[in-house]
Amino acid sequence: MEFITGLKQQEEAELEDLLKAEEGTTIILEGAVHSIRDMGEIAFVILRKREGLIQTVWEEGKTDMELSEIREQAARAAEEVCAAAKLRVGDLFVVGCSSSEMVGARIGKGSSLEAAQAAFAGIYPVLQERGIELAVQCCEHLNRALVVERDVAEAHGFEIVNAIPQLHAGGSFAMTAWANFKDPVLVETIVADAGVDIGGTAVKLGLVDENGRVLRRAERSVSFDGYKTPILDTVQAAIHEFLTADAPRLEGIAVSATGQIDSRRGVVAGTCGNFPGWIGVDIKGTLERAFGLPVTVANDANCMLLGEVWAGAAKGCTDVIGVTLGTGVGGGILTGGRLLEGARGLGGELGHFRLHALDGVACTCGAIGCYERYAATTALVRSAQAAGLDAPDGRAIFEAAAAGDARTLAVLNGWINEIAQGLAGLVHIFNPQLILIGGGVSAQQALLIDPLAAQVRKSIMPAFAEGLEVRAAALQNDAGLVGAVYYFKQQ
Repeated sequence: MEFITGLKQQEEAELEDLLKAEEGTTIILEGAVHSIRDMGEIAFVILRKREGLIQTVWEEGKTDMELSEIREQAARAAEEVCAAAKLRVGDLFVVGCSSSEMVGARIGKGSSLEAAQAAFAGIYPVLQERGIELAVQCCEHLNRALVVERDVAEAHGFEIVNAIPQLHAGGSFAMTAWANFKDPVLVETIVADAGVDIGGTAVKLGLVDENGRVLRRAERSVSFDGYKTPILDTVQAAIHEFLTADAPRLEGIAVSATGQIDSRRGVVAGTCGNFPGWIGVDIKGTLERAFGLPVTVANDANCMLLGEVWAGAAKGCTDVIGVTLGTGVGGGILTGGRLLEGARGLGGELGHFRLHALDGVACTCGAIGCYERYAATTALVRSAQAAGLDAPDGRAIFEAAAAGDARTLAVLNGWINEIAQGLAGLVHIFNPQLILIGGGVSAQQALLIDPLAAQVRKSIMPAFAEGLEVRAAALQNDAGLVGAVYYFKQQ
């Protein structure tokens, strides 16, 4: 805090010190807002401090903020948003900006082209450096249309409208973007769906456009208090917070959820994990009532597969087996271009077909010999520890294998063979073009993907091996969000 002397000589100024200040002295105050009396162009703001109340006056159009300060603050804000949202090359960064409020006036009443130019000069270079596209929202006089580059509008299929922003019809920030873009156009709306990926530990949220690109992301823990707060309560709160930010017009909410999901009703039909109160939850009905938007719900592994088919490693394929290897095994099957869902939407539960039904390991589902008890990364760790290896997790095992440890390589090869035998059976049933491997271990191309592909081809009849590919998934954490939206669009 700056004090009446202009020096930072103490932590806080007392009210009695303020009373001694000479007229014209600049004082910066910190305090909680006690009340506001709005008189139109003037407002009285009452601040509450520890010692009592103090009245300040706000007058429309009065500010001492330097343009350089506006530029610096805008740049910092853009950097923080890019980092928090984990924006990537090609993503859209939507800005709604009031230059009037920047200079202390009411919104729409004191447009400042200089302030807008300063803010643009802060934001635009940050986005250009990262390969992120800027979209600038106009004011209500142009129906909140957005200024974008023509190639961005064409790439996304946005509807271009015939208008040019002006100072009081669009706003100064939109005017500045129009003047600085290479080939600016105005688009009516940026239409998106809200994707929600509910996992066992966290819910991920994103805005996904019509080309499968994630425009904005957020994440919140659902297990922060040991599930004392119901998972769906946390999800609703996260969605409310996410949608309070400046967002495009939404077509609906698409949910990817852990568990056995009755996608016809949008209800959790079952789960093999320890998620208290999750079975029976009506995700679809609850969210539709809360947000007034259509909602679809599908299993998270199915959504992973659909995301990859739409915008990832399986793009262009019509027949795919997708398998996610983690603490369990998830999966999805695409046949003839459509997701295999079954009668209730429960189809594609690959983790629980019986690979060792007669003499296998007991599964969390209550059965014996389920595929995930042999193909999950937890199975790999269990086998390594049974062999006397120092293997706290999968990462340690792959590091030891990469270093050439013979015992570790033997355990790893045994695990890969178990995965391959399950996949071989599925290949003979569904005759896919592609087997897609997801999960963190899918990054192990030389130690997992390549030997797995060889083992699968060795284990199937020659005709089924012709043209068959085995690839790692590409979308990583975005796959569930993107796939949920793809599922929504197919309904």
